[in-house]
Amino acid sequence: KKHNPYKIVQMFEEEMALYTGAPYAISVDSCTNALFLSCKYLEVKDVTIPSKTYLSVPMSIIQAGGEVIFDTRPEVNHWTGMYQLSPYPIYDSAKRLTSNMYVPGSFMCLSFHIKKKLGIGKGGMILTDDENAVEWFKRARYEGRSEKFYKEDDITSLGWNMYMTPQEAAQGLALMQNYPEHNTDQGELNGYRDLTEF
Repeated sequence: KKHNPYKIVQMFEEEMALYTGAPYAISVDSCTNALFLSCKYLEVKDVTIPSKTYLSVPMSIIQAGGEVIFDTRPEVNHWTGMYQLSPYPIYDSAKRLTSNMYVPGSFMCLSFHIKKKLGIGKGGMILTDDENAVEWFKRARYEGRSEKFYKEDDITSLGWNMYMTPQEAAQGLALMQNYPEHNTDQGELNGYRDLTEF
């Protein structure tokens, strides 16, 4: 039997699915790319997001072929933990990681950036219950490949280089050993800048 270095990545995905209550967790290299792939998969058109969020969110929407509508209302911009990319079932959950957080029928995008609650350096995850999406995400994050050696693979779709490395997954698994069951949402130091200013 061939050695499979991606087994550790799969173990981290299983651990995260179990913790969050999601049927599936697909690891990628950042929350930005988790959002991009979710937008690409759902072929988003007009997407409404808070005007006060991280810069890469609207960029991911635009790169995926969508149009961004910024909601500047104060009540929308006082979000904590996560918010929806309306009207799509995509959530930017970069600031939330707690047990049983999964919203059924959604694509929830997590961040494992060094400054986040589970700071493995860099990494992201898509939580979903959509089995068809799982297969698409797995190939899309890995140049359209399955987990076969690429010279033996059958490439039928385009993909990106967005996979999580086994080193990052191992770090994530190690940190999950002492991760609390219930976790408060993470704040943003000094708040987000209003992106309509750019």
